[in-house]
Amino acid sequence: MGNTTKFTPGPWEAEGRRIIYTDETTGVWDWVAVVEAFSDEYKAEQNANVALIAAAPDLYEAGDAAKEQMKIGLSAIQKLIEIKPENSKPLKRIEAEMKEAIKQMEQALAKARGEKHE
Repeated sequence: MGNTTKFTPGPWEAEGRRIIYTDETTGVWDWVAVVEAFSDEYKAEQNANVALIAAAPDLYEAGDAAKEQMKIGLSAIQKLIEIKPENSKPLKRIEAEMKEAIKQMEQALAKARGEKHE
């Protein structure tokens, strides 16, 4: 991972309306979060929120790995632009899109770490 995190490490599991973390070395478990729905009308949304929150550590790891791979791909595209500048117009568009995707991923990961982002 690119940055250290302060949140409870994964994996997290959904158990009803609770998100549970179990320490793999000790077997001790604790609640990470409880999602409330204040009426039956919102049960489906509550269940979806529980599933999303339970997936958060996995999503963070996947996002961080994807960001690092995008940086490698961006570097390769920049080298191609340097080698063949006469054919670089489509590559420059891809380069700009990759830079924006990396920026968005960095912002999302910073938000997950509780850091301010622009």
